[in-house]
Amino acid sequence: MALWKAQQGTVKVDLASNVTITTAAALDTFFGGTATTLSAYMKDITIVIPEGDIEQLNLMGFDSAGLQNSELDQKAYGLAEISGTMILGHDELLLGDVGSTNEHLFFGTGTDIPSAGTTHTRYQAGKLLASGLPARPESAWLLNLDDGTDEVNIVLDNAFVTKFGDVVLSDGDSHFEVAVTVKARANDFYMEFKN
Repeated sequence: MALWKAQQGTVKVDLASNVTITTAAALDTFFGGTATTLSAYMKDITIVIPEGDIEQLNLMGFDSAGLQNSELDQKAYGLAEISGTMILGHDELLLGDVGSTNEHLFFGTGTDIPSAGTTHTRYQAGKLLASGLPARPESAWLLNLDDGTDEVNIVLDNAFVTKFGDVVLSDGDSHFEVAVTVKARANDFYMEFKN
């Protein structure tokens, strides 16, 4: 049995509007030229596969074996999640390469500062669009494991970045890191294995 190594993993992100999932090809093929590769910035990645819980419903009476009558209630599947740690470098993570030059996947659209002759772009958590909806865009995330023979693809489509923080510096000789969490509905979660 071979083990998957970090070097064989690739993480890519794009706007959900740029990714259309079909059964015509493998999942990683849908993350083309517009996708941003985040592999060099990510570590400690965790994938939460949607949980499909069940509950026992106890009913009146008992069956022929003398056990209380009961049924299993299948609950709706929960959310899919990708979480990990991103290394903060001089590049602006989750920004620009996935649509607009000042659209961040967590904060949404930024404000040019100063408005004429822009030197900075300012972001605020919780900013709303004119419609009253949050400003952050829907995104699509791919984790691809490929050793040239075997392959595993995991995708969260129509996903939202729900956490971009806390920013942490481990110690005086370390680097800055930020925790990132992305969530999507169960029907926007895909996992496939190469035959």
